Amino acid sequence: MAGYLPTLPNPGEARRRSLEAPPLMETTKLNTVPLEEEVLSVKTRIMKTKKDVQQMIQERIKKTSNTHQNSEKCQAELLEMMEEKQKAAEKQKEKLIQELQQEISELKMRNTELDHLLDTEDHLHLLQIEPFLCSPPHTRNWPEVSMSTDVHVETLRRALTELQETLDEKISQPSATRCILCVCGVRARVLRKRSVKRGRNKEEASACTNNQSLLFIEPGMNTFQCNWGKTISFFTVFVVALAAVFQYLENSETVEFPRMDLNAMEENYRQKNRTCFVLGASGETGKALLKEIVEHNIFSKITLIGRRQLTFEDKAYENLVQKVVDFEKLEEYAEAFQGHDVGYCCLGTTKAKAGAEGFVRVDHDYVLKSAELAKAGGCSHFHLESSKGADKTSSFLYLKTKGQVEAEIEDLGFERFSIYRPAVLLVERQESRPAEWMARKFLGAFSSAFPTAMSIPITSVARAMLVNTLKDGEQKVEILENKAIYELGRIRDKK
Repeated sequence: MAGYLPTLPNPGEARRRSLEAPPLMETTKLNTVPLEEEVLSVKTRIMKTKKDVQQMIQERIKKTSNTHQNSEKCQAELLEMMEEKQKAAEKQKEKLIQELQQEISELKMRNTELDHLLDTEDHLHLLQIEPFLCSPPHTRNWPEVSMSTDVHVETLRRALTELQETLDEKISQPSATRCILCVCGVRARVLRKRSVKRGRNKEEASACTNNQSLLFIEPGMNTFQCNWGKTISFFTVFVVALAAVFQYLENSETVEFPRMDLNAMEENYRQKNRTCFVLGASGETGKALLKEIVEHNIFSKITLIGRRQLTFEDKAYENLVQKVVDFEKLEEYAEAFQGHDVGYCCLGTTKAKAGAEGFVRVDHDYVLKSAELAKAGGCSHFHLESSKGADKTSSFLYLKTKGQVEAEIEDLGFERFSIYRPAVLLVERQESRPAEWMARKFLGAFSSAFPTAMSIPITSVARAMLVNTLKDGEQKVEILENKAIYELGRIRDKK
């Protein structure tokens, strides 16, 4: 019976055999098949997206070439239009000059005939012909005749607008950048997942992912280069158009002043023993003006009116009289404005510095009240520094305020009222005005070629105010635009 008993397995041996048994293949296949299908699906979508991106790149390269051609065409049309307008202006100028010369000849003949009548002894003939010769000759009203520039400026502005719209239409296409980054992100995640599954550590997986992702980033860099080329093309056209505008503005107005003997004019003015006051002497224009006045010594007394006492190191300024006032209660300081023949107002601030209400209070209320007190105190010649484009009907607060104060001071009835409308002042200010600083830097590059188109040195403004004080005023109210200010300041330079 003992030979038929079954042999019982060793528990330790059974455990060892179970550990050495290979894993079931079915379990392995259940874990790997879904991942491979997912990767295959992702690869399919990536390839499709890659194909779309490459097609977009080719389309943008083609559009870049078209944009260059359109830009050159627009530039040529703009220059051609400006040449046509210039030729038309030249023809108009020649026609006006011919008419003027003809009328001058006729007037000279009339003048000769009048001289003969004065010397004639034939009294009967004199009485008969006098009604015909003494009646005013038929001539054009030349003060109302001027070169039409507004039409040309409006045409140029319309052309530039059309050019900008054309360029915007050509380059404002959807960018492929977002799609490229999306593809790179999907590709990176898949590569990193596969690398980790293959047993790589995170550093190796990241390096592998970065290297392979470069294949997708390169098309994106090509797209950026295309966009950069478009930007350069647009900037080139913009600079050419801007230079053309500056050229037109530079030559759109002709201002000439007669020869002046400034030394004799200064000496004659000194003999009049006149006095003046300066408002805003602490500002940039006020400081430049005060320097001109002190150096040329044309006034017997100079009074500075301001909110604080100013200090000067130069002994030439030691005879100045300073009146400290509170502009909020200016009527209480009427005595400071009495007894002056000439007044210079260079007061001003900015909306960014003082706010909208503060700007109006300084550039309108303070200026107007000062002018009223100056008129009441006996001032006969009032100088006001305004701004280019000042217009009381403007929709811009700055230009509207400047235009309003000009009109209201004009109503005060000074014997002579001089308004100066400079463009952007070229000066290194001590106070921070970022917008004005950028404008000065930008316009400074064009100032040597176009000195009066959109800017003017602050010294030219100060010198023009001094020279205009010396010369006799032809009109009760005179407005000196940027070109006239510059030319008048050059007379001071050429002394």
